Amino acid sequence: MAGPHFKTPAPLPAAIIGSMVLADAERSFIAGLPVVRVGIPVTDARPYEVLHPNGDVTGVQADMLVRIAQAFGLRVVPVVLPSWSATLEAARHREMT
Repeated sequence: MAGPHFKTPAPLPAAIIGSMVLADAERSFIAGLPVVRVGIPVTDARPYEVLHPNGDVTGVQADMLVRIAQAFGLRVVPVVLPSWSATLEAARHREMT
């Protein structure tokens, strides 16, 4: 099994929005950013977030995040944490590793 990953839906035509609203300098800036690490609590929070045994992270929030990332060229990866409170604490301390 691979590590946790956002299940990537097929690209939509709307995913080209980044090229319509961002200037070249903005797209270059985003391309140079590091991977955005997103905290996901391991507890099932359907329909918002679900961590499947095969590592897929799905749900309403994951779908929206992946679509935004596709549209603007961001790279995002989930970081699975034991609980929502652990996720908040890691975010507060910038420890999303």
